Order: sequence, then structure tokens, then C-alpha cells
Amino acid sequence: MESRATGVAAADYQVARGWVPPWARKLGMPVWISDPDRYIIYVNGRAEGLLGQTTGNCVGRPCNEVIRGRTAKGKPFCAEQCPVVRQLDFQTEIEPFRLRIGPGRKSKWVQVVVIAAQAPDFSGPYVVHCVIDDEREQRFKQYLTKVMTRSPKPRLANNRVTGPSLTRREKEILALLSDDASLREIADKLHLSYTTVRNHVQHILNKLGVHSTMEAVAFFLLTDDRSI
Repeated sequence: MESRATGVAAADYQVARGWVPPWARKLGMPVWISDPDRYIIYVNGRAEGLLGQTTGNCVGRPCNEVIRGRTAKGKPFCAEQCPVVRQLDFQTEIEPFRLRIGPGRKSKWVQVVVIAAQAPDFSGPYVVHCVIDDEREQRFKQYLTKVMTRSPKPRLANNRVTGPSLTRREKEILALLSDDASLREIADKLHLSYTTVRNHVQHILNKLGVHSTMEAVAFFLLTDDRSI
């Protein structure tokens, strides 16, 4: 579809057609804004890098044609009647969502937080899309899942860190390991000797039926349970 901004500079189009909330310009993350008709009227520099497109190529075009976000199953998320538009139409809460955005091999997973902002002239809700890069988090989770899959002992799947098999001290040490603390740092924090901490870690490995600290930490993180 031809841009509505054809023959008009991007900045001039924003002034003539769009309204950009002052606070949106100050956000330290990729941001793009669509107007009540779902045409993009603002793209910041970080969003340009994410989308692999310049502001001039984005402004004045339908949001769904520019973003072309995809779901985890590879299906198109962005469309004329995307979930965000439907939630706006029904005036329901807009939940954050994950998309794969960007050109070709440079595409990445992001978390998108949407804020509906009413323009001063009440022309309708402008949609501010704020992007949080969660590619690193997702890669880490995938890696942990692979680590857990390699564990040969089936009892790992049924154990829980909060179960009676681990002592309170062992669970405390495991929580610190998951925060990337070294054995010496744990010893200093808990006022224990290095040898005592090392022995606790060995007991944890034996009880969980894993062969490395990484596997123990992976199990701890995947259970999503840090209570001690």
C-alpha cells in the first residue's frame, strides 16, 4: 500500500496528521506510535534499528504493514484487526505481548507494552508501542531447557526445590547460585567456610540427581520457585 506521507517529509506528516505525547519521546527503548486510523506517525531511533527501516519509510504507512510481527508459531500477529485493535475497540485491558520483529535473520523476540493515549483534540486513541528486548531471556530459558533434557535421571522431573529433600540452608545456597554468586561469595554472605558451602552444593547435586551446578540451577529456575 502506498504511504499516505508520499511527497511529504516525515516530520511534516507528523505535525500535520499526528500527535506525539511528550513523554513518549523520552523513553529509552524502541517506540513507535500509530494514530487512530492505525497509521504510524512516529518512530524513534531505537525502533528504526529494530525494524531495519528509517523513519521516512515507516511514517504514514499502516502499522501492520511496517511491523509485520509474528507469533511463536510463525503466524502473523499484525493485521488490520490485530488483537490490540480489538482490545481497543472493546475498551478492554491491553495485555503485553511477545512478537518476533525485524528483517530476516536479524529478527528478534521482543516484549511489546502498549499504551493508549488520548489526543488533546479527542480525535481517538493513539497507540504507543514500547518494546522491551527479551531475546536474551528467551535464549537463556531455551538453554536451560536443553540442559534439563540432557539429565538422565527421571526423578528430577518429580522433585521440587521446596520439597522436604533439601534443607533450608541448601535451598538458600541454591537460590544464591541462581543469582550467579560464586561459592566464595556465598561463603562470605552466609558466614560459612568455602569447604562447607562446597559440601552443601555436593549434597544438593546428589539429592536432585544432577551432575553439575548448572543443571541444579536450571532446575531451580525452571520450577520458578525461590521460596526458602
